[in-house]
Amino acid sequence: MPATGANPVASAAGGEGLNVRTEGADFVDRAYLENIIRQVRRYFRPPAGARTDRASVRFWIERDGGVSDISTVAGNGSFAFRSAAMEAVERAGRDGAFGRLPAGFPDDRLAITFDFTPPR
Repeated sequence: MPATGANPVASAAGGEGLNVRTEGADFVDRAYLENIIRQVRRYFRPPAGARTDRASVRFWIERDGGVSDISTVAGNGSFAFRSAAMEAVERAGRDGAFGRLPAGFPDDRLAITFDFTPPR
């Protein structure tokens, strides 16, 4: 059964059909980036009727795995969709779902941009 609501089930995929694009610094730990995508998908719940909405959300993952400076950098459609995208990132960070930045990453934080589009 898919994860639903504010408390996603760790074993459920959630966010089925979500199209995600990441941008940021070159990053050598592919598994870490895949986990970011997996966790955002688990937490994202698009509002009903958001068939044409889009949002680009930028945020920073801190060394300890928390998130900061979450903002919508582009979007169209409903405020509810943009809010749901930002909330997915905020909840994942608050719950420690991304994990600490890998020891080999030289910076104190990693910039990420996700493009959210609803499933068709």
